[in-house]
Amino acid sequence: MVSTAFMSLVIFLIYLSHGNARDFIQIIPILGLVFLFLAFLLFISMWFVLGNKYKQQFVIDDDGIYANGIDKRARKISGLTTIAGVPSKQPGVVGVGLLGMSRDQYFLPWSKIKKVVFRSDKHQIKLIQNFLIQIHLHCYNDNYKKVVQLINLNKNLE
Repeated sequence: MVSTAFMSLVIFLIYLSHGNARDFIQIIPILGLVFLFLAFLLFISMWFVLGNKYKQQFVIDDDGIYANGIDKRARKISGLTTIAGVPSKQPGVVGVGLLGMSRDQYFLPWSKIKKVVFRSDKHQIKLIQNFLIQIHLHCYNDNYKKVVQLINLNKNLE
């Protein structure tokens, strides 16, 4: 995605340097289609590799909620990406692998939770810190009410 935006900027600068900035406007739909195609490929490849599933474990205590990724496939993919980037001399690939491994664990303190959305019909709870940071809890039928009570109790302590 970043490479598509960078490519668009380079093409724009080339057109601008030749005095054909208006011609660039005609290319914008093509660049948009390329961007959408790359996004679609990314989505399909992640769906194929991970099967639209990512296993996580959650621990709820008085400090907040700890999310820990326990999906072995995702860890292997991050590790293989890091290892594959070293011999290919591509630091970006190594960085992506390391970033994938670093996002395996996350802690969300109660004080940072801005909004909580309960979906009792699906036994889901969404804890929102901001637009980018959200934790989705998928509970079992037998522990959903206990988890709701824990969240309500700790959110009211502030």
